[in-house]
Amino acid sequence: QKIERGDPEALKKQYKIRRSSVVWLHDNWVYNLIKPAILTANVNAHWNFTIDGFEQCQFTIYKENNYYDWHQDSVHSQPNERKLSASLFLNDGEDYEEGEFEFKYQDGSNKAEAKTVTINKTAMKKGSLLVFPSFLYHRVKPVKSGTRHSLVIWSRGPKFK
Repeated sequence: QKIERGDPEALKKQYKIRRSSVVWLHDNWVYNLIKPAILTANVNAHWNFTIDGFEQCQFTIYKENNYYDWHQDSVHSQPNERKLSASLFLNDGEDYEEGEFEFKYQDGSNKAEAKTVTINKTAMKKGSLLVFPSFLYHRVKPVKSGTRHSLVIWSRGPKFK
């Protein structure tokens, strides 16, 4: 969601969900490097989602006390929707304290509590790509110290039925 200048209430609302710096990239060479890995993950994980395009890459910087709280990447307001999200770790997990990537899910029963899965920071190596369905709830925990860099890209396709 874009925050208009001079709208402090909208900014406060946004800070409850996310605090980080982002830049949008339009460089084709970046897409050409990442897209094949996302398409391979789609097949290897047996998701086999129909993918017909990709959105702009988002370069994100998380500094001390920056975070992105629980959210889904799914966007349903367009003729197609986000299918797969991918986060490319641009520095090692040892470069910052905390700032882990987490997923939240339920096993399908109404009585089951949501479970949280934390991506081990040793797995968050520079150059590692995490690909997952865009409808999964996920977050980046607050960074306690250091700086976390990532590149995020979303694939799109026809709406799920």
